[in-house]
Amino acid sequence: MSTPQLSILVPTRPAEIESLRAEWNQLAQRHRSPTHRIEWAQACMDTLWHPESGALRLYLVRREGRLTALAIMRMRREWGSVYFEDLGTREMQEPTDLLYETREDLAFLLDGMLGQGWPFVLCRLPGESLVPEVLAERLRGRGKMRVIEGRNYPYVPLEQFPEAELNSGRKSDLRRMRRRAEQRGPVRVELGCPPVHEVQGLLDLAVEIEAASWKLGTPHALKLNKKTLGFLRNLLPRAAESGTLRMAFMYIGDQPVAMQIAIACGGGYWLLKIGYDASLGSMAPGQLLMQDTIKASVDAGLRSYELWGHAAEWTRMWTSHEMASHCVEAYPLGLRSARRIAAMAVRKISARARAAMSGGKAEAPT
Repeated sequence: MSTPQLSILVPTRPAEIESLRAEWNQLAQRHRSPTHRIEWAQACMDTLWHPESGALRLYLVRREGRLTALAIMRMRREWGSVYFEDLGTREMQEPTDLLYETREDLAFLLDGMLGQGWPFVLCRLPGESLVPEVLAERLRGRGKMRVIEGRNYPYVPLEQFPEAELNSGRKSDLRRMRRRAEQRGPVRVELGCPPVHEVQGLLDLAVEIEAASWKLGTPHALKLNKKTLGFLRNLLPRAAESGTLRMAFMYIGDQPVAMQIAIACGGGYWLLKIGYDASLGSMAPGQLLMQDTIKASVDAGLRSYELWGHAAEWTRMWTSHEMASHCVEAYPLGLRSARRIAAMAVRKISARARAAMSGGKAEAPT
């Protein structure tokens, strides 16, 4: 195997990484998730990051001129320390991984990142990632690491009939809900990748449908969460242009009652946002739309239906399959890591002191 070569770029605009699109997305296919694609990184750069908040570092590993590993990290300053973390994961909270072709490529990439001397955090690695194991090997005698268990995220494997895990009671409930909806009016579902010029109008429709659900009074509602809505306004046209965007709407008569925003890539259907009209709760339009898009995913030959987020009571009505996730912190030997570790200790003590004064209980910072 030829010797890999590492290069480090400091991009300031999405256009500066556009030339990497083809090989970036080709490498991302090995990892399946849309968080690994260049469209996701560019949308993060446009809406979740600002140059004044800290520089980006794009680590590229090549063998014989071919891109074989990649990481895009952003600098953060906190409590008098400086460290790097994966771009966009803190805000969007979706699992992501470093991109690598082989274990050897990942080791070389991690060596390059550690060689910069900065501590770094990978906020939500999927449980199947090789990063914790390989990072522990590369840090031996060169620093320390911490692995924090995260919350599982659910998925539906589609190799078998998609309702195979549903019990007879659940299937009966879905049939009854569909009959109720059909009694109200004709039920139809529109699912596909819209043309770029229609994306913003469809996103507006999705926001209005979601606003009719329980989410409107929470920070999760797109109508109130300007940062997430801005990210989607940036990401979705890019995904439509690449052919990976999927937008689904359920109508009863002419009334839109449920919506989904998803990405189809790497053999999976990845849910970004769902919403439904809560006034029609007895018909469960959101559940009916999920049933229809699961079936459509099977028909399209996809291998998994990814619910993302966190496993919850409602997701377990559909699947018992969950993927673990981990947060990994790396501290290469040196003053920068010492400062970061000291800053984390001060932050923890401060949180405990505030909790003691208020009579509450402090949560350990991450």
